[in-house]
Amino acid sequence: MVYNRGLMAYRSVDNRIDLQIRNSDEKKYNITGSTVVFNIINKENSDLVLSKDCSVDDLTTGRVYVILTADELTELEPGFYSYSITKEVRQTVDSTDYKVTSRSPLYFDPHYGAMGNLEIMGDVLGTPYNTIEVYKFNKDIDWDSLAYMSDDTEQFKNPRPNYNQTNTSNNVFDELHYSSIIDLKPNMQTPSSLHTLQFYFKNYTGTVEIQGSLADGGTPSADSWFVLQTFDITSTDSNIFKNQTGKYNWFRVKHCPTRENAGSLDKILVR
Repeated sequence: MVYNRGLMAYRSVDNRIDLQIRNSDEKKYNITGSTVVFNIINKENSDLVLSKDCSVDDLTTGRVYVILTADELTELEPGFYSYSITKEVRQTVDSTDYKVTSRSPLYFDPHYGAMGNLEIMGDVLGTPYNTIEVYKFNKDIDWDSLAYMSDDTEQFKNPRPNYNQTNTSNNVFDELHYSSIIDLKPNMQTPSSLHTLQFYFKNYTGTVEIQGSLADGGTPSADSWFVLQTFDITSTDSNIFKNQTGKYNWFRVKHCPTRENAGSLDKILVR
């Protein structure tokens, strides 16, 4: 006899269940020579979904335990199951095989109840936050590109005096691109949340700007964006990642390839 109690196990972690076996007088029971087996049964169709030998703490006092591993529970849907515990006497056939010569249930109560309730819960660690893949970049059609004259001097095409333009001797940009907007799910963040952006590119040369927004609601307005980080990429760089700590509603990435750029910024992974 073991004391009947409802059991609970959580997916994504190992669950140790300790069992104390007693006789009908509720004294500790010597189970030397026997193997105790823990069984999980589907309540709906009575299918045996898991059967596992218990490990031994002390056979002479009837103390055993079973560990339901994360791998075993991954295959089971959360919900209610039945469990039973049986005692087997086995005869060895060879080094890898045996036959069961007797099998009997271990009862949970004085009324010979042999089935208990087991609830398998969801992942105790929660569901990992999905990586967001950004691969779409929209060219800003309002960007004033540069016209290069025969003497290699530069002037703006259709200049707009009120539009900020980058035009220095070191960084001359012909194009400006914005990524799609990244929803950071602020209700799942704290002020110390860490965001990682991994940049994938090939032979790319240009300047990249990570922008954030605290705007509520749907699409952030154009004036809600602010600069978090700015950095240059050269064609000799390998893939780059940047970390940003804080609580934000939205991210987007602006990148400006240089005139000499012969490559591409292909995608960004955000975690």
